[in-house]
Amino acid sequence: MYAKVEIPKRVTEKWLDKAFAPLRDYLQKHYADKEKEIMSWMSFKGNWDNGSNER
Repeated sequence: MYAKVEIPKRVTEKWLDKAFAPLRDYLQKHYADKEKEIMSWMSFKGNWDNGSNER
């Protein structure tokens, strides 16, 4: 089981790695050939949902 990840005031790459560890492990186990593609899409979708698509 993974430890609960608290949301910091400033999000770092280290924090993102810890927060997405369960998803990354699942993808590596079940979709190893598409892991990077799926993680890239998740990052893009997250940025889009947060309003970074606005000009």
